[in-house]
Amino acid sequence: MAIPETAFPAIRACIFDMDGLLINSEDIITFSTNQLLKKYNRPPIDRSIRTQLMGIPDSTNSDTFHNWAKLPISREQFARESSENMRRHFPSCRPLPGAEKILSTLSQARSASSGDRIELALASSTKSRSYELKTSRPETKRLLGFFSPDRRVLGDDPRVRQGRGKPAPDIYLVALQSLNSTAAASGAKPILPHECLVFEDSVIGVEAGRRAGMRVVWVPHPDVAVEYQARQKEVLAGRVGIIEIGDEEQLGQLDDGWAESIPSLEHFDYEKYGIEIPPLRHIKCDETKPICLQCQQSGHKCEGYDNASQTQLRRRIEAVQNVSRRPPLSRDHRIILRPETREERRWADFFHAKTAVAFSGFFDSMLWSYLIPQISEGEPTIRHTVVAIGAIHARYQMAADQPLADPSSTTQFVLQQYNKAIRHLIDRMSTIDSQNWELTLTTCCLFACLEILRGNKTEALDHIDAGLKMLYQHEQKGGATGRATELYKELRRLYSKFNLEASFMGRSLYPLETTSQDVATSELALTNLSHARSYLDNLMNKGLAFIRSVDLDRKPRDSQLQQKLELEQLKLCYEFDNWLVGLNKLIQRMGPWIQQDDLRASLILKIYHHTSLIWVKTVLARDENVFDLYISDFDAVVSDAGKVIQLTVEIDKRTNNQSMFCLEGEVIGPLYYAAIKCRNPVIRRKAIDLLLRYGKIEGMWNARRYAAVANLVMEVEESACLGVVESEGDVDLHARVYESLQPEVMEKNPCQVLLLFKPDGVDSDFQQRMEFVHW
Repeated sequence: MAIPETAFPAIRACIFDMDGLLINSEDIITFSTNQLLKKYNRPPIDRSIRTQLMGIPDSTNSDTFHNWAKLPISREQFARESSENMRRHFPSCRPLPGAEKILSTLSQARSASSGDRIELALASSTKSRSYELKTSRPETKRLLGFFSPDRRVLGDDPRVRQGRGKPAPDIYLVALQSLNSTAAASGAKPILPHECLVFEDSVIGVEAGRRAGMRVVWVPHPDVAVEYQARQKEVLAGRVGIIEIGDEEQLGQLDDGWAESIPSLEHFDYEKYGIEIPPLRHIKCDETKPICLQCQQSGHKCEGYDNASQTQLRRRIEAVQNVSRRPPLSRDHRIILRPETREERRWADFFHAKTAVAFSGFFDSMLWSYLIPQISEGEPTIRHTVVAIGAIHARYQMAADQPLADPSSTTQFVLQQYNKAIRHLIDRMSTIDSQNWELTLTTCCLFACLEILRGNKTEALDHIDAGLKMLYQHEQKGGATGRATELYKELRRLYSKFNLEASFMGRSLYPLETTSQDVATSELALTNLSHARSYLDNLMNKGLAFIRSVDLDRKPRDSQLQQKLELEQLKLCYEFDNWLVGLNKLIQRMGPWIQQDDLRASLILKIYHHTSLIWVKTVLARDENVFDLYISDFDAVVSDAGKVIQLTVEIDKRTNNQSMFCLEGEVIGPLYYAAIKCRNPVIRRKAIDLLLRYGKIEGMWNARRYAAVANLVMEVEESACLGVVESEGDVDLHARVYESLQPEVMEKNPCQVLLLFKPDGVDSDFQQRMEFVHW
């Protein structure tokens, strides 16, 4: 008989899967498999196939995989090569965000019902040999150290019958037996299945937990979450049925409350499951050997004491000191697999340590933290460009750990690396077919980033234009090959932002494909903040395409065209509103424990939502007074931007990020828009002040330059007013600046600003006024 949701007892034990939940091994498996697929000229694994393989042992040698891959080699050969490839890559597995924190917290937590410590166990389909490889890094070994060896149930555990892996419940029931064997020895009451909480990332793992009669927390990979978005209730009930095993009596019911989905382990709600977290307190060590009993009884981790004698300890200390006196090996004495100089290694390291963080911005980016570094290991074009970017980005570092080279020599070095990259690119394009278009697109992206850092806006925009043209043509051809790869998705998202930025700088807006839905009848479910950002980027591209389609000379339109534009405007507004509902629900699910980084990211998304919606709603108006209707929206933009800047200061201090540069636009554009379009004197001055205080460079946007231009617009408008400006209504229509254009692409100081007015009324022609702004 099922237990009603309201009658659930407090949790006494937590059982964790490992791959894709605690460590990033699923991503490593995908990366390793894609390498082999590339070797045999096959496309990389797409999202649909990946979701069918996740969580299934040896899934890359299954019928599902081979029927899709259609490899020109036998299964046996692929299995051998795949096994060897994964053995090389598994040692690079790392803990996933929130994994160590949740295990550390649970190891000290207690059950609200019994007051006993929460028991922990591991139930993973991975086999012992793979487990050793995956946990070879110190941080990964430390993470899995929260599970004692007798509470780790692996895929080749003899207690799990052959052929009874997940989605069968056996592995979780064996894990529970291992917990209860310890409980019986201490005289504790046995733990029942419904007092256990299973943590899983795979669909079949959720089914296994449900069949075991346990409660389940599903933490899906973003690809899996999107793929099963429409079937989430079935997943949580364990009723997807990817693998048929029988035992139907244990399956759950839809919406029975036994399972839930969360975006990451960082969002787990301890209180919901009756898990009490004791406050941290100082424990006085009793110095018992080998482990302090006080720590053992309180659940604290103890480093322990050595049973060695004092003489033995002195000898060990002397041995360590003698070793430390030896001169350490420099990087140049280590084995280097690629022919590069010390300076090249220096700036490659700088790119990985500093530039990747600055380019990622306010959101986690697999492109900069993982994909680009991986590609650079085997592609000299990418490697030399990465080195050049690292060297030039160091100029933006406010307080670098080591003194930088002479600027002139750095410039020469950057040009040398740039030329090397171009030569390798030409060689590659003459010998490799067009299937490597993603690599060319990546190179184009990096060249654009390099020119942005060098301050060459025209060249940067040319590279962006070339990349957008390539992407657009590929999509027009319906290019399926490589379209669902992680690299494609990351580049597609970045070029979507580049498309907007290039349009703001006077270039054509490419009509990239955008996804939408019937917002009047459907509810948008955003799985995480990155998903929310991607969806908003698409909406912003649609919105800007609509804005660019409107004749901006503010002339009267015929009624038929006006009606058509108003209907399109209304549809866009519905889509933006629907997105905001989805974002608010996502933030509500994240709860009051939202991390600083996520809070900042959510505020940025709201800022761009407000700004985009104001622009879409006002674009059909013929005069500037329309902006006075959106004072509260401008106030929200400026207020949220102030919070973002404050959070950025705190986060940069915590993470030691000292860069004055980030690649993507964050707050400069919205603050500038508020400062020139909001005529409320308090709000626009606050926006200008925030730009000056922020002082950073975001892509091709310099905060100080745009603060100076906004200040010019404000002074020109307010100086034309008869009295003191106390509210937006005091700025007369004839005094308002309709457009403030910067015709010079080059970053000059002073810069030219072309102001457009309609002092004779909305039916008159624009009048121009050229100004020079020092910034």
